[in-house]
Amino acid sequence: MRKFLLICVLVLCVAAVACSKKGVVIESNSAAITVPEGWEKVEAPGTELAAQLPQQQEGVIVNVNLVRENLNGKFSASEYKQGTTDMFKMIFGDVKVVEDGNEHWIIESDYGTGTMMRQSQYFYTKDTYGYVLTFTSSVDSFDKNKGTFDSIKKSLTLK
Repeated sequence: MRKFLLICVLVLCVAAVACSKKGVVIESNSAAITVPEGWEKVEAPGTELAAQLPQQQEGVIVNVNLVRENLNGKFSASEYKQGTTDMFKMIFGDVKVVEDGNEHWIIESDYGTGTMMRQSQYFYTKDTYGYVLTFTSSVDSFDKNKGTFDSIKKSLTLK
């Protein structure tokens, strides 16, 4: 009897955890992510997938996007990141690297807009393609949204 009750409790706990992970799946032919309820899918030129938190106040931006590029299988994720790093610094110049990992970095810049933004980018390769998953928000709201960004990153599926 105790085993039966224990199994029932475990099943209920697993079901509760599964139900608590609500979200909206956004997908393309090559990838999928799950964003929290309330986020909206957006069309962004040059991206495979994009979603954003609806603007709560003017000037506050919180979004995620995935870019896919054909690398002809010639680069690893870390080499792809290095090329992107060089390009960002050449184009924007004022990019500040806050955190630098092998296949990930966090950068800050105003990108010429006057509002300091922070981006966390993760670099992946699959088959002949390179992917960059980017989370963007104002510097002030970045830490508040870090948990959401981490959940979206964990949900990424490359097809």
